[in-house]
Amino acid sequence: LLARTALAAREPDFPAALAADGVHVPHDPGLFDLTAAVLTAVHDWYAATRTRRSDLGEMAALAATEALARCAGDRAGEMFPDGGEGLPDAADPPGGYERDVLTGERDGAALTFVERYVGTALDLEGVPTAVRFAARYGEVNQAIPYVGRPAGAAAEALFDLHRRHAEGVRGVVARELAARTGDLIRQAFPARSLLGVVIGRAARRPADAAAAIGGDRPAAGGRFVLDGTRFEARCGGEACALGNSNEYWVVHELAKDPGGCVSVAALRKAVWADAVVEKNTIQKTVGNARRKLRRLPGVTITPLKDHYRLVLPPG
Repeated sequence: LLARTALAAREPDFPAALAADGVHVPHDPGLFDLTAAVLTAVHDWYAATRTRRSDLGEMAALAATEALARCAGDRAGEMFPDGGEGLPDAADPPGGYERDVLTGERDGAALTFVERYVGTALDLEGVPTAVRFAARYGEVNQAIPYVGRPAGAAAEALFDLHRRHAEGVRGVVARELAARTGDLIRQAFPARSLLGVVIGRAARRPADAAAAIGGDRPAAGGRFVLDGTRFEARCGGEACALGNSNEYWVVHELAKDPGGCVSVAALRKAVWADAVVEKNTIQKTVGNARRKLRRLPGVTITPLKDHYRLVLPPG
């Protein structure tokens, strides 16, 4: 599909040429129209051929659309009609757009996606029930009304879907590690790859950044501790698991100066390494962190104009 999409872009009627391969886009498609249509075509192919879907296949499909997004973004003139000649072949990356799903190096948002993808699969191994699943992942409750089943049955179905998917991901990773024991011993996987994340090589920050803020002893009374070894916050006898996520690193940055104001620009630089990140993405990440911190007594994040502040209990 990726190759035929590139060929279709050279036809007079781009949407019609794509439609011949089962990829349906509007008359003047944008990048997201195209990537969504390619994924839909893949899913339709599974349904039409009744081919069993695998977790490795899902990962490959995601990698394919990632490659398409990179290619279309860099060569928009060639990928879309009426876009001129586009960039020359020399503008492509040295390795082209091929990427190994398991060992391909990633950075920025792509690395964060891999960390969360693997982290969620591992995390779900310790989630025993649909109730615990819905409590841990609040987004589930937002999806329940759209499943078309009674709420309890919908929650169970969503939990079962994610549980089976997580088992598949863990199985793929376990088989690949077993087949690559030599590479594992030699630490040959790129640190910032999916397998690198699994074996703990992709450190998100320098070692000193992982040290606990507020001390490394259990929190007592109203004392706040941000533990970089467990990626959790503790206060008043309660603990809040944040994981090695952008939410954790937002709290980490705010906790350097409790009560002080930290600008959106400073968070973008510290957490996203100054990548091009929409303000809305930062707002959503802060909102997720604030929601998770609610279980800690007296701890919250307050928004100000283009700034955020971590509020802790007295003492």
